[in-house]
Amino acid sequence: MVELLRAYHENPAVWTDDYNIPESGNGTPDIIDEVIWGMDHLLRLQVEDGSMISVVSAAGASPPSSATGQSLYGGVNTSATLAAAGAFALGSKIFDGLGRAAYADTLAARSIKAWNWATANPAVIWKNNDQASGTKGIAAGQQEVDDYGRLKYKLRAALYLFQITGDAQYRNYFDANYDQIHMIQWTYVYPFEDEEQDLLLEYSQSTGATASVKSNIENKFKTAMDKTDNFPSYENSVDPFRAYLKDYTWGSNRQKCSQGISFWEVDHFGFYPAKSDLGLEAAEDYIHYMHGVNPLGMVYLTNMSDYGAERSANEIYHTWFHEGTDWDNVSTSLYGPPPGIVPGG
Repeated sequence: MVELLRAYHENPAVWTDDYNIPESGNGTPDIIDEVIWGMDHLLRLQVEDGSMISVVSAAGASPPSSATGQSLYGGVNTSATLAAAGAFALGSKIFDGLGRAAYADTLAARSIKAWNWATANPAVIWKNNDQASGTKGIAAGQQEVDDYGRLKYKLRAALYLFQITGDAQYRNYFDANYDQIHMIQWTYVYPFEDEEQDLLLEYSQSTGATASVKSNIENKFKTAMDKTDNFPSYENSVDPFRAYLKDYTWGSNRQKCSQGISFWEVDHFGFYPAKSDLGLEAAEDYIHYMHGVNPLGMVYLTNMSDYGAERSANEIYHTWFHEGTDWDNVSTSLYGPPPGIVPGG
């Protein structure tokens, strides 16, 4: 949710109303239509006291609309409540800018309610899919986070609540806790903590941000981007495909893109003008990597032949598009997966 909202906020002009979804043509950018769908779901998951249900274990099917099995709901927890507080607050900011004041006000009120509950209940844990907790089989993976994860969510909520309310309590929380984020502690920017780094950079651009905090964030970021794994790796052509990534893990395409975004941010946030052009150049090479300048010579998006790709990913590992469905493989099934999905790597 937050990623969609930020993508729209950073460049609203590129998001049009013609993506061929059911809401296309209604005068609202399709990405915002998708946000509304998801935001309404989050609103339904908030309990009257402000807490958030942690997870929904939904029945699966292909297509998803054909699912008929039961859905199971997790308990409330602090991490989900803080995550929702940030999403609601950012949503309020975006929808206010779109002239939807009533919806923006609703989201702001829900965000404050979530913040207050989480502040009063800072360590309510609910683990899904966990044998010891008696929740085996409820949703995939483990959605509960650790203390550092809750810190990230609360800083994000504080950032966006400060932006929409101007209330000093949120800025004070941010100022008192931002230096626990690893970018500040280690003077290190890396693609496995892009969300944490982004919220620090965004705070530095906020009206009313504390000057000393803003300066510290900017200086740490600039220094970190000049360390070995960032600008020097690009300037010295360490990677033959001009898209260096220090550590490859499962699903590394996400980290590859996050590394490129770090270079883009050098220009976007504007406080390192000496490296602005180089940052954009590097970011573009990471896009080129995803579009075929890689060891496989493949566009790392699904089913892109209609858009000019001579060789793109034919299938992906996903329950919606599994073997035998109409969306299994570009060559052997009726449709293949939808165009434009980035495989994990």
